[in-house]
Amino acid sequence: MPHMQASDPVPSTSIAQKAGLLSTVADASGAHRVDAIRWIRGEPIGKGTYGRVYLALSISTGKPQLVAVKQVDSPQVLRDESDQRQARFVHSVERVSKLLVDLNHPHIVQYLGFQECLGDYSRVLNIFMEYVSGSALGCCLREKGKFSEDVAKFFTLQILGGLRYLHSRRIIYRNLKADSVLLDRDGNCKLSDLEFSTREDKINKLPFTTVQRTLPWMAPEVICHQKEGYCVKADIWSLGCILLEMLTGKRPWYEDELIMITIKMNQNKRPPIPPDVILSDLAMNFQNLCFAINPDERESASHLERHAYLKLSNGWRFQGFNG
Repeated sequence: MPHMQASDPVPSTSIAQKAGLLSTVADASGAHRVDAIRWIRGEPIGKGTYGRVYLALSISTGKPQLVAVKQVDSPQVLRDESDQRQARFVHSVERVSKLLVDLNHPHIVQYLGFQECLGDYSRVLNIFMEYVSGSALGCCLREKGKFSEDVAKFFTLQILGGLRYLHSRRIIYRNLKADSVLLDRDGNCKLSDLEFSTREDKINKLPFTTVQRTLPWMAPEVICHQKEGYCVKADIWSLGCILLEMLTGKRPWYEDELIMITIKMNQNKRPPIPPDVILSDLAMNFQNLCFAINPDERESASHLERHAYLKLSNGWRFQGFNG
């Protein structure tokens, strides 16, 4: 067991929660409040733009539960752009917290609760999530290079399952890239980093830092319009980018800097296929359905799940990235 450090309970902390992890009661306004949360923080397992992710053990109720906790600092005094960026992220998470804890799908990381701890000069938002042992799809691609076509199909089917579930609820993921897909040791995929998800009828502008990190996987309409003019079909473009990345071992727009990607998207161009990669007719048809410039011409996740290209032979099993 990794080294763990006890985290002190924090009284009167607001939280949205999934049953079984934390005990909460509703106050007069209907918001969830928590009297005390007991959890033990372990080793760091990830770091992003807005905070660190730790392995942790929830010991509040019943049987101890292994979880992942993303800790995000949000200064109470906004002194510079960095402070403002952190505050915007926390606000974004608070805005979608109820939406996230209601999600329940085998190919989406479960959000278990959101806890706010107040200090003298800042507050810390703890985001409790299902712990997935393994690595991110992006890390595997950087380490191992391109995958076999069957492995790429296997992962694509799972990602589509998660997207179909989100889209049936009119939720746009908006952050679909290889580094946001977690893989366990058995090859099971889970979509993570959903804090920037939004409902189709409540689209808000993405933070600039998120656009920078995700732009090569973003659909043209998201980059060009930001606040309006796009729907769940934006995620289908991103899916096409991930499939292309798995088949080629190169990130989308592998030769271009961010500004050039934006220019080319405004020229109605799509991510190029490296000259040393030859895709089958079925693979090209699938890519065309993902990369239609007009979002209305892109197929839905549920339709793409049934595409002939993704059919695997009977009895096929994941046995490694080149299997």
